[in-house]
Amino acid sequence: FALIGTIPVGAVVLVQKARIAALAASLAKLSMIDPLTGLCNRRELFARLGCASTTDGLAFAFFDIDHFKLINDRFGHQAGDLVLTGFSGLLRAQAPEDALLVRLGGEEFGVLFSSGSPERARLFAERMVTLARITPFDTPAGQLFITVSGGVSFGSASMSADDLVGSADSALYRAKSTGRDRICEAEI
Repeated sequence: FALIGTIPVGAVVLVQKARIAALAASLAKLSMIDPLTGLCNRRELFARLGCASTTDGLAFAFFDIDHFKLINDRFGHQAGDLVLTGFSGLLRAQAPEDALLVRLGGEEFGVLFSSGSPERARLFAERMVTLARITPFDTPAGQLFITVSGGVSFGSASMSADDLVGSADSALYRAKSTGRDRICEAEI
């Protein structure tokens, strides 16, 4: 046996392989999590949707914080980050256990419902719009109030994962173009 000091080389190699495997697993997990909010990211959403054999029975709620750029411009990025983490906390507090919470990027968030009715997803989205409006977010600039707009889509046997998220995104933009601070359902 070759030795490193008094430790067999084979043992050192096994320990190093275990450390590398643990580091790789840790990095893989980190690549699926948004570092600011701790929610899953877009990559994780589409990885999970890619594992689903169909979108039938799934629902997706897509949220965007209204006029978010103004928060950063007026109050600074620290205030903006606190609004983002505050809204993600609202989502965590309200979402059902089986829902996947996602920060899609910037001020966009999503919630994937793996079970339940379209009514359940729609009611959740409406509750989030109301809670965002009435919840003060503590920032160095004081308490800020926000509004959010949202779109909700409902899966079907013939709908792809991209279609599910894309139709919620289209509904979200319809909510923004019709006055913001509201939910619109995807048009089928």
